[in-house]
Amino acid sequence: MISASMRMNAQAWAQDALENLGYPNLSVAIEWKKSFTSRLGDAIYVHPGPRIRLSIPLWPRASETARRETVMHEICHVIVGLEAKRDNKHASHHGKEWKHKMRCLGIEPKRCHDVNRDGLKRTRKTVTMYCACKIQMETPRVARRIQAKTHSYTCRKCRKEIRFEPYACASVEQPKPKPKTKTFSSRISEWIRKAAK
Repeated sequence: MISASMRMNAQAWAQDALENLGYPNLSVAIEWKKSFTSRLGDAIYVHPGPRIRLSIPLWPRASETARRETVMHEICHVIVGLEAKRDNKHASHHGKEWKHKMRCLGIEPKRCHDVNRDGLKRTRKTVTMYCACKIQMETPRVARRIQAKTHSYTCRKCRKEIRFEPYACASVEQPKPKPKTKTFSSRISEWIRKAAK
C-alpha cells in the first residue's frame, strides 16, 4: 500500500527535479498503477498533459534512494520529450539528452531497477523479431512501434536494427526444436520398416 508520506515524497522529488532542470512552473501529475509489476514507473508527456506513473506493487519494496531516482528518471523523460516536441525533433528514449538531464540532477543515468519482484511476475506476451545476431523477443508495444515506423530499436550486441524479418546474411541463432518423444506405435512402425529392408 502507498502511504501518504510516500505520495508526498514523490510529489516533492518531482517538484525538486523540475526546479533544478529550469521548469519550476511546469505541472506534472503523478498517477499510481497497480498493473506495473515489472517497472517502477514511466513517463508520458503528450495528451492530456505531462505525467509520470508509478508502481503500486513495487514502490513499497524499493529503497528511498531508488524511489527518488525513479521520480527524477521519469521527470527527465518528461522534460526531454517536451523539449523534443517543442523543437520538432525526435529524442531517443534513453539517449544523450536524457543522460544529460540525469547528470544535471546528480544521478548516474541507468535504465533498470533492482527491486525484488518475487511473487509479482506476470507472464508477458512477446513478439518474435530479429537483429543480425539473434532472435529478439519484444513486447507487443515495441512491435507496434517498429511496424508503424515511429520508432527504431537496435540490438545492444550487434548494433543492428531490430526487424520483423531476419537479415539475409545473418547467422541467426534459431531456437532448438524440442525433441519428439516416440510413442509405442511409432517405435513398432520404425522397427517394422527397418526389418523389411
